Amino acid sequence: MNKILVTGASGLVASRFCELYQKRYQLWMPTGKELNVLARQSLENFFLLNKPEAVIHAAAFTDVNTAEAQRNNKNDLAWQLNVLGTQNI
Repeated sequence: MNKILVTGASGLVASRFCELYQKRYQLWMPTGKELNVLARQSLENFFLLNKPEAVIHAAAFTDVNTAEAQRNNKNDLAWQLNVLGTQNI
């Protein structure tokens, strides 16, 4: 059975993916507290320990108005999650 890590599994898109495929694949659906995409060492440890075969990366900052207000500010959460979190994955 394929082992798939799903980040952002509680969100709209990823939760539907998990609902449709949870019987077909072994899905890991950690919360943001269980696996923080901003904590590179935590991610490395998770990947080394669990060795997922694929990643569905859906963790994101989705508040569009706030994200626009934070545009180009690398210290704000929108940039951290959407850019650094994705780079870490």
